[in-house]
Amino acid sequence: MRNKEESALFVPSYKRANRLLTKINTLQWISPEWMGKTFLVVREDEKDVYSAVQAKYEGLRLLTIPKTEYLGKDFFGWGDTMDWILSYAILKFSRFVIMDDDLKLSYRRELKNAIWEPMTFQEFNEGMARLLETYDSIPYMGWRERQFSDGHTEEYEDNARFIHVFGFYSAFFEAHLEYRYRNTEQRFMTDLKMLLSLLVNGVRTRAWMRFCHDDIPDAPGGCSVMRSIEAYNDSAVLLHKTFPDLVALRQKTNWGDARIGTIISWRKALKRAFHGHV
Repeated sequence: MRNKEESALFVPSYKRANRLLTKINTLQWISPEWMGKTFLVVREDEKDVYSAVQAKYEGLRLLTIPKTEYLGKDFFGWGDTMDWILSYAILKFSRFVIMDDDLKLSYRRELKNAIWEPMTFQEFNEGMARLLETYDSIPYMGWRERQFSDGHTEEYEDNARFIHVFGFYSAFFEAHLEYRYRNTEQRFMTDLKMLLSLLVNGVRTRAWMRFCHDDIPDAPGGCSVMRSIEAYNDSAVLLHKTFPDLVALRQKTNWGDARIGTIISWRKALKRAFHGHV
């Protein structure tokens, strides 16, 4: 039986070193208590350019993805990076969290109103504690996006959408290798595929409502480097084909382009697994 450390936080980043030095980003919200347990995950050939980011945030560690994992491959995207972190982390930590690098974190003190305030270090610690409540019955948790938390007065919602912030129970994912982000040909929307795959197989998830985030859509670097509209649309269509009774397609109007969006029946996904008895 391997001895594992209790927990860790991973923040993957790609071609955003300068942004992490000059713009609002996830690292600025991480408390001193957690910074020493935080790994900034970068590709090996970008290690030097990210060294200044590591120097800016005391205690931050750099974890590099070896060149052998991505060089020579026709595609190595966000989902592949998530899977690499997942494979690394489940062997070393009992529970762990992954956050995107381009988030603005907020906190709602009173659940009965929609007043969001910038997250303090104390609130960050509280939110991390919630993400680390994962166990075998609910092995996957997250914080909700701000726009999907407004109007909710409960502390959490089970079996619902969450993206960008993820908490994992290692024992479950070590025992279930089938639950990975890129175990199909789908290149994008792999976070939605992961969540749906868990739900349709009866695995419960939890989204915490008091903690939230806004992301910066199509911020330079990250997935935007390799994500064309055509590739994005192909992934939406593939997600629909994989879950035809759960995923409907629609024309997105808020991006100003020809991007295809999805409408997902999250609760129906778990009900399907239990034949209508949740």
